[in-house]
Amino acid sequence: MEKNTRSLFLKARYLNEEYKEIKELFDKYYIEFFDSIKDHTGQVDAKDEGDKQGNGELSTEVNDGSFSNEESVNNEEEPSEDKNNAIFLSKDLKKIYKKIMQITHPDKYPDYFEQKEKDKMLSIYTQCVSSINEDDLYSFLECASKLYIELPPLDDKISAKLEKNCNKTQNKINEIRTTYVWVWGIEDDNNRKEAVLNEFLKVKNIIN
Repeated sequence: MEKNTRSLFLKARYLNEEYKEIKELFDKYYIEFFDSIKDHTGQVDAKDEGDKQGNGELSTEVNDGSFSNEESVNNEEEPSEDKNNAIFLSKDLKKIYKKIMQITHPDKYPDYFEQKEKDKMLSIYTQCVSSINEDDLYSFLECASKLYIELPPLDDKISAKLEKNCNKTQNKINEIRTTYVWVWGIEDDNNRKEAVLNEFLKVKNIIN
């Protein structure tokens, strides 16, 4: 793998791992945050209230933090090769796609594969198909990496696409970090946690 390609790929991997960790913490804080609101008001259900409030911008530039859960994609249809995305527009990436399909497609498993190996291959196959349907270049390259397929040097257009993926992930991280839920969750001082909670309730007109 060329140095520049590797650096960009590792950057994308780092950001995706960071996002997963932050999102997992956010989901935990989300439940605790709205449970605390329920304790304060006696009338707010954590999940329902989060759905009702939406994601409107607040005067404090801190959002309420209600995000829709990203569900894993199952039973994806194999994409057509004429799909207009970076993967099929690049000859090198198209070759990698074919290699991934040859290894992971359920019809290609050898007889000696145990169920654990089949599950692993199916997971990569599903991720690969989903990454193409969602135009997620990093996720596609990660599939190749899991199968130890050498990544080719990325041309300027593909590099820009991967950089765009990185920026998108970074924006998702920043969005979580500017929610009341996150600011409240990472705060250790109980008085400050209380202040964040009260500010949220005031902004949402739950208390005066």
